[in-house]
Amino acid sequence: MARDTDRRCAVLTRLTQVSFLAFAALCGVVPAQAQSWRIVPQVTVTETYSDNISLAPADRRESDFVTDITPSLHIDGKRGRSQLRLDYQMHNLIYAKEPARNNTQHALNATGKVEAIENFFFIDGQASITQDQISAFGTQPTNNASVTGNRTESRTFQLSPYVRGQFASFADYLLRYSVTTYSTTADSSVDYRVHDVSGTLNGRTGIASLGWTVDGSRQIIQYDRGRDAEADRIRGVLIYQFDPQFRVTTTAGYESNDYATFVKESSSTYGAGFEWAPSVRTNVNAVWEKRFFGNSWAYGARYRTPLTAWSFIDRRDVTTNALNQAARGSGVAFDLLFNALASRIPDPVERATEANRLLQQGGIPSDLNLPRDFLTSRVFTERRREASVTILGKRNNLTLSIFRTDKEAIGEGSGTRDDFDVVPEVSESGATAAFSHSLTPLSAVSALASWQRSTGDNRSAASSNFESRQWSLGTFYVTRFGPKTSGSLGYRHIRFAGAGEGNSGYRENALTASVSVQF
Repeated sequence: MARDTDRRCAVLTRLTQVSFLAFAALCGVVPAQAQSWRIVPQVTVTETYSDNISLAPADRRESDFVTDITPSLHIDGKRGRSQLRLDYQMHNLIYAKEPARNNTQHALNATGKVEAIENFFFIDGQASITQDQISAFGTQPTNNASVTGNRTESRTFQLSPYVRGQFASFADYLLRYSVTTYSTTADSSVDYRVHDVSGTLNGRTGIASLGWTVDGSRQIIQYDRGRDAEADRIRGVLIYQFDPQFRVTTTAGYESNDYATFVKESSSTYGAGFEWAPSVRTNVNAVWEKRFFGNSWAYGARYRTPLTAWSFIDRRDVTTNALNQAARGSGVAFDLLFNALASRIPDPVERATEANRLLQQGGIPSDLNLPRDFLTSRVFTERRREASVTILGKRNNLTLSIFRTDKEAIGEGSGTRDDFDVVPEVSESGATAAFSHSLTPLSAVSALASWQRSTGDNRSAASSNFESRQWSLGTFYVTRFGPKTSGSLGYRHIRFAGAGEGNSGYRENALTASVSVQF
């Protein structure tokens, strides 16, 4: 029976992945009107020398040369009623001293949308492949070349067809089905799928400023190994629009789930919120709700000028790794640059191209190397706070970001051991600063500095607290040799310190040189 279940789950996962590939083809990966699309194949060869390739303590450190041959593909465009944005990289790593360490790592970030039937039937799609940490307290590699047992490749694929239209003359409706698959190379027992069916009615009343919404959802999490989980929710929302810039909302509803128990537990929900948007450059919003796990909220603020973009979020909700991956986006540095360029470049495709160019010119990663989710199959509550700013100058760009996340498990997931087995709550915090300076129209220097800390209170008298800290600094020189050829030189220094089971400190110095060719 277990073997049949595993086979059925594997088939469902494969079907979702194949469906996403078919969806990408439907978006028009090879469009008839190529002028509306930007398709950039590229090959990058990077040579790295590290004095501690395995991120080991001083008495076990070893040096090595690593060659990274990376073909990649970037697609960004819109054709008719379809659009697609895709970034894919395949890192082929070759180690000079230990050929047994040779491996291939993939990276993918793709989003697409198809309007299959005009103004009625739509299909959204998202796919990501990332290199994630298994434990928040283990070694924290900031690059593909480092050899560590604390790395896993996570794959998330999501398809979301939906229909929308008008119900009679007083309401708009939206019906959506989403399926999200999550798998890793570290442990197949944590693989799972999330099925979500939801519906929304947005209605009008006889009072011009008063509106209403009714929404409901049913979510099923299917584990390859472990007990499935279900959650149902329905709520009503009253919306009062004081003026075009300001509105308030009140909510009331009901929810049930079996995340933590074998029998569904039910509870009522209620909350309130507001949104203030005095201009296209400014938005402030807040939503608070009483939920089954306590207080839930989503506070946010965005502001931009012709040369800056500012953002702040503070959110607490129940989630999973799969849903986090699907909602991750293109990275904080890309998002800030994309918003900051809105005044100068209204077209979103051209703006995305320019944001990517600025990041590549400065050698700045789009996600600023911020830590990703550690490996777990559980449902958990997560509070995330993040404040970021980017400042664009004539020759200088500066991005700053600080964050903190607090995660607490709900239920057991697939039963696989993870960080929540040793600490009930895991907190991660950090700060990153990225600076780039254009020396000439073809060359630039940049620096990336970051600090991050992971903590967990064991709450056991027999064990100490878990904690890890990491400091990293990187400097880069990037130049263009021609219209489609570029190169870079870089240096990085990393210091790591840990406390708790299996944690130890290490240092690494590394030199890198790379050449990239676009076709």
